[in-house]
Amino acid sequence: MSEMPILNQMYKILIIDDEPAFQKLMKKQLESRNYEVISCLKSEEALNQVQQVLPHLILMDLMMPNVDGFTLIKNIRELNLRYFLPIVVVTARDQSKDLSHALDIGADDYLSKPFEFEELLARIKNMLRIKNLQDSILKKTEQVNSANQQISHLNQVLTETNKELKKKVYDLHNVFEISFKVM
Repeated sequence: MSEMPILNQMYKILIIDDEPAFQKLMKKQLESRNYEVISCLKSEEALNQVQQVLPHLILMDLMMPNVDGFTLIKNIRELNLRYFLPIVVVTARDQSKDLSHALDIGADDYLSKPFEFEELLARIKNMLRIKNLQDSILKKTEQVNSANQQISHLNQVLTETNKELKKKVYDLHNVFEISFKVM
């Protein structure tokens, strides 16, 4: 599992949008706030970027050539990543059916263009806070699972030792009985 980011660590944000002007504006704004920004103009390259870069958050459009945003969200969720990766949809599609469909298939937040950058920034911070909590839960779950495996192993050892001990007690009892009869 990818380690949970430290609070003062620079977070990596992957932007998936086919508009170079939007990418450039977001990159400038986010980097000025100490985020590392990785840009992806083609949705068909996005899955490789997710696996190579291991971003902390994705900002993505729904309206993309070739592979649309809905399909891309499904594909990202099917990667079975071992850490929580928030997906924030930032799109000009403002129909409630688009919003609900995106959230249903795995997006974590949705913001319609045009938007106020401060609102986007607040949503990013919120998603990263949730990511830290979720990653912490995943890490604790792994620790509990590991402890449960150790307990299970120790229980097996204890059961085997108990069987051996019972056999030795039985053998000693038989030796005692035989020695008592011999006397």
